[in-house]
Amino acid sequence: MKTNSLLTFLFICFGTLVFGQGMQFETSSFEEIKAKAKKENKLIFLDAYTTWCGPCKWMAKTVFTNDTVAQYYNANFINAKIDMEKGEGIELAKKYAVRCYPNLLFINGDGEVVHRKGGSLKPADFITLGEKTKKNEKTYTAYQQSYEANKGNATFLVEYLTYLSGTCLPLDNVVDDYFKTQTENTYTSRGNWTMIKHYVKTHTSEPYKYLTSHLDNFYALYTKDSVDAKINDILLSSGKRMIYSKTLNEEQFTNFKKEIASMSIPSKDYVLFHLNVEYYSKKEDWKNYTTELLSRGDTYLKPQEYNSVAWNVYQKVADEAALNKVAGWMEKLFSSKTEKDELYAEYDTYACVLFKLKRKNDALKAANEAIKQAKKMGLPENEYEETTELIKKINTL
Repeated sequence: MKTNSLLTFLFICFGTLVFGQGMQFETSSFEEIKAKAKKENKLIFLDAYTTWCGPCKWMAKTVFTNDTVAQYYNANFINAKIDMEKGEGIELAKKYAVRCYPNLLFINGDGEVVHRKGGSLKPADFITLGEKTKKNEKTYTAYQQSYEANKGNATFLVEYLTYLSGTCLPLDNVVDDYFKTQTENTYTSRGNWTMIKHYVKTHTSEPYKYLTSHLDNFYALYTKDSVDAKINDILLSSGKRMIYSKTLNEEQFTNFKKEIASMSIPSKDYVLFHLNVEYYSKKEDWKNYTTELLSRGDTYLKPQEYNSVAWNVYQKVADEAALNKVAGWMEKLFSSKTEKDELYAEYDTYACVLFKLKRKNDALKAANEAIKQAKKMGLPENEYEETTELIKKINTL
């Protein structure tokens, strides 16, 4: 028996080495993980994720289980996975300014960020990210150390902005520093239009003021549609910052909307609709939220927005007309999708809305489709258990 047990143990170990079991993630507290990193003189790789994040699930299923990835990261880093919306993850998200998911963070034993990347990566790119981090090659730390000395260097600032745009961190100060290296008569150049298009996000910035006061020049050079789309982007970004600031200045926000209403851009009603929807949602004013959706949602909502709006209505609104409206939008969304699309969250939302409308048969069909989609996506059962529970509730109708 001892010999057989030993052989079994060796077989398991051999199997692990040959076939791999994916990346090994620490399960202790973050303080203990930092201590281990310091003791072993390694950096921590932290997968900052949430349970609702699709790209997070894709990386967990496809990248972290890859044998080559696992071999490299297990050998070179102390790996951790922490939900940023639970437990100590809530404070870590604040400390490390986690603004998008997944957020791939490399942190030293003192808790300092060495490198970071926002969004999912394929296995080869994920390994490259780790290799550059170990070499301190164009990392977050390296750029931060060079920034103060290179604020007047346009070439450096363009490179730094390109890097920062992949981290989900704020860009405003760096954008301002870049345009200080330019003169106003160069703002319409191809390179500066590219900078404006990709990085200018605030209506108080000098590039935005120049853009809106020289519209005809930009229209002639870069087409009216692309210029108006950029103005929309800036107005929406600025408005959302006001809405989600710690202390919303109601007067400032009202004046901002009046300023938009007075503009001659053709899409101002689209911008105002979206700002109103965001504002009413933030204020939990579901009556006006519903009124706005019913009056202008057909005109101004995009298909990719249907799911989040429908979920809000399901959770917060009892109005039958609103529930029927969002159900119709979800049906419109499904009609435009293909067999390749992964739609678990969308069918789950649709099933919830139909349940609230007491459309039993339709709700059951949608909930079963949601579970089918979850299985197609390779999600573990615990990630669609709420849909399983929903089916039980539907059957009581």
